[in-house]
Amino acid sequence: MGDVDAMSALDVFAGVPRRDLHELAALAAPTRFPAGAALFSEGEKAQMALLNLEGRVDASIGDGASARVVGQAGPGEIIGEQGLLGGGASRNATVRAIDPCACAILSADVLRRARDNQALVALEGRLLTTLASRIRHSNAVVQDTWRDSVATGGDKVSIRDRLRSLWGRR
Repeated sequence: MGDVDAMSALDVFAGVPRRDLHELAALAAPTRFPAGAALFSEGEKAQMALLNLEGRVDASIGDGASARVVGQAGPGEIIGEQGLLGGGASRNATVRAIDPCACAILSADVLRRARDNQALVALEGRLLTTLASRIRHSNAVVQDTWRDSVATGGDKVSIRDRLRSLWGRR
């Protein structure tokens, strides 16, 4: 399947003209990764994001025996969105291909150069949905940790330590 065909099959691009998908594919050079390949590594500087076109990836924190999978993403999902938000953030997790996958590389430059492109407008909507979903998930984890701590009589230090362990921080 070609890059534009893979893009047009994604729900995020429903109704987007093919010419806009061709432009996005030219600007956001799709890249293929074999199963097991690291797309991002925890701690590295975040300078771009990926739009998953095909295949599945997982995100994990920690390494070796302490590594823990914290999420998965499939076709149509944006991965590493902090790289689009600036500020010199570091990657929070290592992302690996579970299956062979193809991803479009999204940079701030792509967002600027294609601002009148309907495919990019659709991606911006997906980005906002992704961010909102991840914030809701993080809030739920914090609330559950707080409730568990209150139920067991824990103190604020133990809550902080429990949250750090959830996100692989020491």
